[in-house]
Amino acid sequence: MTNDPYPTLLPPEIVIPLSLALNIGAPVCALMLRRWWPHVVVCFWEIISFPVAAILAMPKIPSDEAPGPGDGLVLVPVVFTAFAVLLCYCIAGLCKVVRFVLS
Repeated sequence: MTNDPYPTLLPPEIVIPLSLALNIGAPVCALMLRRWWPHVVVCFWEIISFPVAAILAMPKIPSDEAPGPGDGLVLVPVVFTAFAVLLCYCIAGLCKVVRFVLS
């Protein structure tokens, strides 16, 4: 254990790859099950993955100190993967609605 003045719950070197693996692996597993409820769970996870990663990886800074300029940049990959997966779900839902309306 290091003498870090601003401890985190988990180091960012663990949280970011774990979150990225879950953000990409969960939709793949949901596609294999071919039911609707895994997709609901995946969408819920994608929405809460950013706050969960922020809670786990961001340092606890006292209120009288300002955070560093790059402290939030560690979460950018999590935001982009969650956005990409949710965008794919929106496009798939839109295609399903269009196909239903046209048939």
